[in-house]
Amino acid sequence: CVPAVLADVVEARESGLLPRLRTAVVAGARLSGALRRRAEAAGLSVVEYYGATELSFVAVDPDGAGLRPFPGVELDLRNGGEIWVRSPYLALGYLDPATGGPLRRDPGGWCTVGDHGTLRPDGSLAVHGRGDRALSVGGHTVLTADVEAVLAEVDGVSELVCLAQPHHRLGERVVAAVRPAAGCDPVPDLRRAARTRLPVAARPVRYLLFADFPRTPGGKVDRTRLRDQVLADLGARPGAGPAHRSAAPERASAARDAPEPAPAVAGPPSGRPAAPSGTEPAAHLSGSARLPG
Repeated sequence: CVPAVLADVVEARESGLLPRLRTAVVAGARLSGALRRRAEAAGLSVVEYYGATELSFVAVDPDGAGLRPFPGVELDLRNGGEIWVRSPYLALGYLDPATGGPLRRDPGGWCTVGDHGTLRPDGSLAVHGRGDRALSVGGHTVLTADVEAVLAEVDGVSELVCLAQPHHRLGERVVAAVRPAAGCDPVPDLRRAARTRLPVAARPVRYLLFADFPRTPGGKVDRTRLRDQVLADLGARPGAGPAHRSAAPERASAARDAPEPAPAVAGPPSGRPAAPSGTEPAAHLSGSARLPG
């Protein structure tokens, strides 16, 4: 299941339902440490894996220690962290070549779908998503996956997605769409976490609460539809504040939080990710780095 479904499963388990369920296999989006711990506290064994339709199984984390390659899988990080895979499980291609999917192949038998990642100091793989999830904020490159990893740990957050709001001076700013746990308003704690654990460029300037997110047929967050809803709510003008209009059906409430101050952003040159403060910086890889198969 995807993490959003796991949250529902855990809630059911905590309510006394699903007593015979023992193991949850999770993929499709980053699993937060908070949700894994909550599931384990409810008596579930959680197995997270990373893969893609075209690549099949790539890496697995059965115990929370980090994603490691499945047996027979080799990983190669190229071109600033693009994940390339070589294994017996790769797709041969698309039945209809006109489909125009993301699969690319090199002469050596390696394939990629454009996902990006980094190697942690312990050798585990951190997956950041497709290359279009890097924002340029005042000369900083901000990886939405890094911001989501920090803020998803805040109590009262069931799910959180970071998106780009166009801005006339900074290029883009970070906004956060939040699906809160029942009866919770996590926005004050989210602001505190952002101020203490994220660099200025990576701090969301808006938090918008949703009862649920638009989703793909597979249950993943439909980021394109969600972004369109968020930008419509914030107004058509780049950098504009909330447009006080009717909310989209998934919205739980209007954007009732005041915008965070927007200080001038200065620091590392464009192209260098602004790593969350207080965490291990992402590994900046030159050439390629190989994980053991």
